[in-house]
Amino acid sequence: MTELQSRLLAQLYQQYAGPMRHWARQRLADGFLAQDMVQETFLLACCKAGDLFYRGGNPAGWLYRTLQNLIWREWNRQGCCVLDNCIINLKEDWEPLNLMMALPPGLRPAEREILLLRLEQRRPYGEIAARLGISRVTCRQRYSRALRRCRQLLMP
Repeated sequence: MTELQSRLLAQLYQQYAGPMRHWARQRLADGFLAQDMVQETFLLACCKAGDLFYRGGNPAGWLYRTLQNLIWREWNRQGCCVLDNCIINLKEDWEPLNLMMALPPGLRPAEREILLLRLEQRRPYGEIAARLGISRVTCRQRYSRALRRCRQLLMP
């Protein structure tokens, strides 16, 4: 890392570390883990300064995208499923009824079915597609649309 990159990274840290910590804390519900994730993001920025300061790039976007990827990795490690801003735990002690209760009541039966097959039963798209008698691409589209509708219903 060059001296210029080092100075620019210090400025980015001063400007974005606080808001990134707050943003991560909202998604992780753990202040210490959020702080660790932000620190890891800036450590990666030090190691990949060339990527961060790519000509015409967006360093702030790079930092937030990296932080989001670290958070997703943590959610996967913890065995969580993220449905918009609702984090649903899918560990062994989890009861299927919790996901049914977390889904908004306005979902159509077909939307509810595809969400439950994918999130609750953790079925791959190919298996869901075969079960519903549709193509894999159509299955992915229906799942995406069901998630979008779920978000709309969850938003006040």
